[in-house]
Amino acid sequence: MQAVGNTFIKLSSITLLALSVNLVGCQTFKNLTGGKDVDAVETAEKSEQNYYNDAITQIDKGRYTQAIEDLTNLRTFYPTGQYAEQALLDMMYAQYASGKYEMAAASAEQFINLYPSNPQVSYAYYVRGVANMQGSSEGLKLFKLNQAERDTAYLRIAFANFQELINKYPNSLRARCRSAHDFHLQSVC
Repeated sequence: MQAVGNTFIKLSSITLLALSVNLVGCQTFKNLTGGKDVDAVETAEKSEQNYYNDAITQIDKGRYTQAIEDLTNLRTFYPTGQYAEQALLDMMYAQYASGKYEMAAASAEQFINLYPSNPQVSYAYYVRGVANMQGSSEGLKLFKLNQAERDTAYLRIAFANFQELINKYPNSLRARCRSAHDFHLQSVC
C-alpha cells in the first residue's frame, strides 16, 4: 500500500512540474532568446503634440475611429502631459460622434473623476447625460425593438445626469439649455 502512495505522489509531482514548465516555458524561452513581442509597443511613435494634432485633423475629417486611436495613444504614452485633459474631452466627442455612446459616457465619467476642477468639467457632465440618453436607442437600432418594450434605464440615468449638471453648474450654458429642454418635455407630457 505504501508503494502505491509513493508512486501517486511521484506521479503527481512529475505532472505538476511538467504543467508548470509548459505554462511558463514559452515566455521564459522567448526572454532567454531575446525574442520580441510584435504586438507590444514599448515607446511612443510620435510626440505628444503630433498625436494631438493628428487626432484633431482626423476629427475634422470625420475619421473618428482613427482620432480615438491617436487620443488613446496620447493618453497612454503621455498620461500627465499638457494635452492629457483636452485629449480626454476630444475623445468623448469622437466617441459620441461615432455612435459609441457607452464609451463616451465612460470617458465623461473618467474625466469628471480625474479632473473635477477643470473649467470644462460641465461639458463632461453634459456629454455623459447626452450619451446615456442616446445609449437607450442602441438596442432599438440593432434589434428593431418596439418603442414601448424598450428598457428605460438609460433614460433614467440620463435624466439623473442632467439633474446633476443643473445642480452643480446652474449658470453653465449647457445646464440652461438642458433645463429648458427638460421644461419643454415636462410641459408636453
